[in-house]
Amino acid sequence: MTDHSSGLDKVPVIVLTFPLPDLVTQRLGTQYHVESLLTPAARQAYVTHSGDLVRAIVTNGSTRLDGAFMDTMPNLCIIHTFGVGYEGVDVDAARARGIEVAYSPGTNADSVADQAFALLLAVMRDIVPNDGLVRQGAWRPIRPVPPQLSGQKIGIVGMGHIGQRIAARAAGFSMPVFYYSRRPCDQAQWTYCPSVMDMAARVNILAVTLPGGPETCNVIDADVLRALGPQGYVVNVGRGSVISNTVLTEALEKGIIAGAGLDVVEREPNLPAALREQPNIVFSPHVGARSPQSLLTCLDQVMTNLHAALAGRPVHTPVP
Repeated sequence: MTDHSSGLDKVPVIVLTFPLPDLVTQRLGTQYHVESLLTPAARQAYVTHSGDLVRAIVTNGSTRLDGAFMDTMPNLCIIHTFGVGYEGVDVDAARARGIEVAYSPGTNADSVADQAFALLLAVMRDIVPNDGLVRQGAWRPIRPVPPQLSGQKIGIVGMGHIGQRIAARAAGFSMPVFYYSRRPCDQAQWTYCPSVMDMAARVNILAVTLPGGPETCNVIDADVLRALGPQGYVVNVGRGSVISNTVLTEALEKGIIAGAGLDVVEREPNLPAALREQPNIVFSPHVGARSPQSLLTCLDQVMTNLHAALAGRPVHTPVP
């Protein structure tokens, strides 16, 4: 039996399953009691004794939340992913239990699109190795003539909020935009491709924005990278599971493609040494979605949905 003498039964308890910046947790804490339970063991230990206190979970897209775990929290009314991904949440199990599942589409699209272009410029223009050489006292480039980004043909895999922001930025670099998505967009200036393979053969750059999950696992396979070719670059700001580490490593080692920029990696944060040691790749630690603007915009959406669900009203952005 849970001891409610602390008064927590009068304050909705929010469980965080992954670390968020202080500006987010502090604002959540002004209205709710927040428990940061960042490991499966910590979550299980808490719900064993206090699961009936939990009214909401704020999670990321990849943390696994299944029906058995939901059953330990009989008063849980909403699971909200902080961002656009939700592949780790068993949505069907939640809905079967009357639990709302919400996400925050579009709230971080500008930040992620910025990151995609930062990675592209960094890998194509040798920003990281040239910086290292200059710091060591050299004044020579790692490559005499690196390619320019302007005018390159870009293929966007997934034309959702993020893909559309990438396309808008591509216009500023005079880049013809090709795209593959589940359905064509009503944008005459972009060229729709019927498959990823068809698109890869027509472009110099692949920008991947796909969410995770079984439907997108290893969509960018060895054949796609061969079609992209030895002058081609791939940047992934979607989910790491879309590109196999093994396939990508081989493509970089053998010169099947010219380079890659990754904000996400398969099975992150466990980065295999063979991939980590590739000189023609630039990494960032899954931070594309993070900027003060995107965090606060996402937080506004989360708070709006939490208020609605806890008051028994439909959320504004349920998962599809």
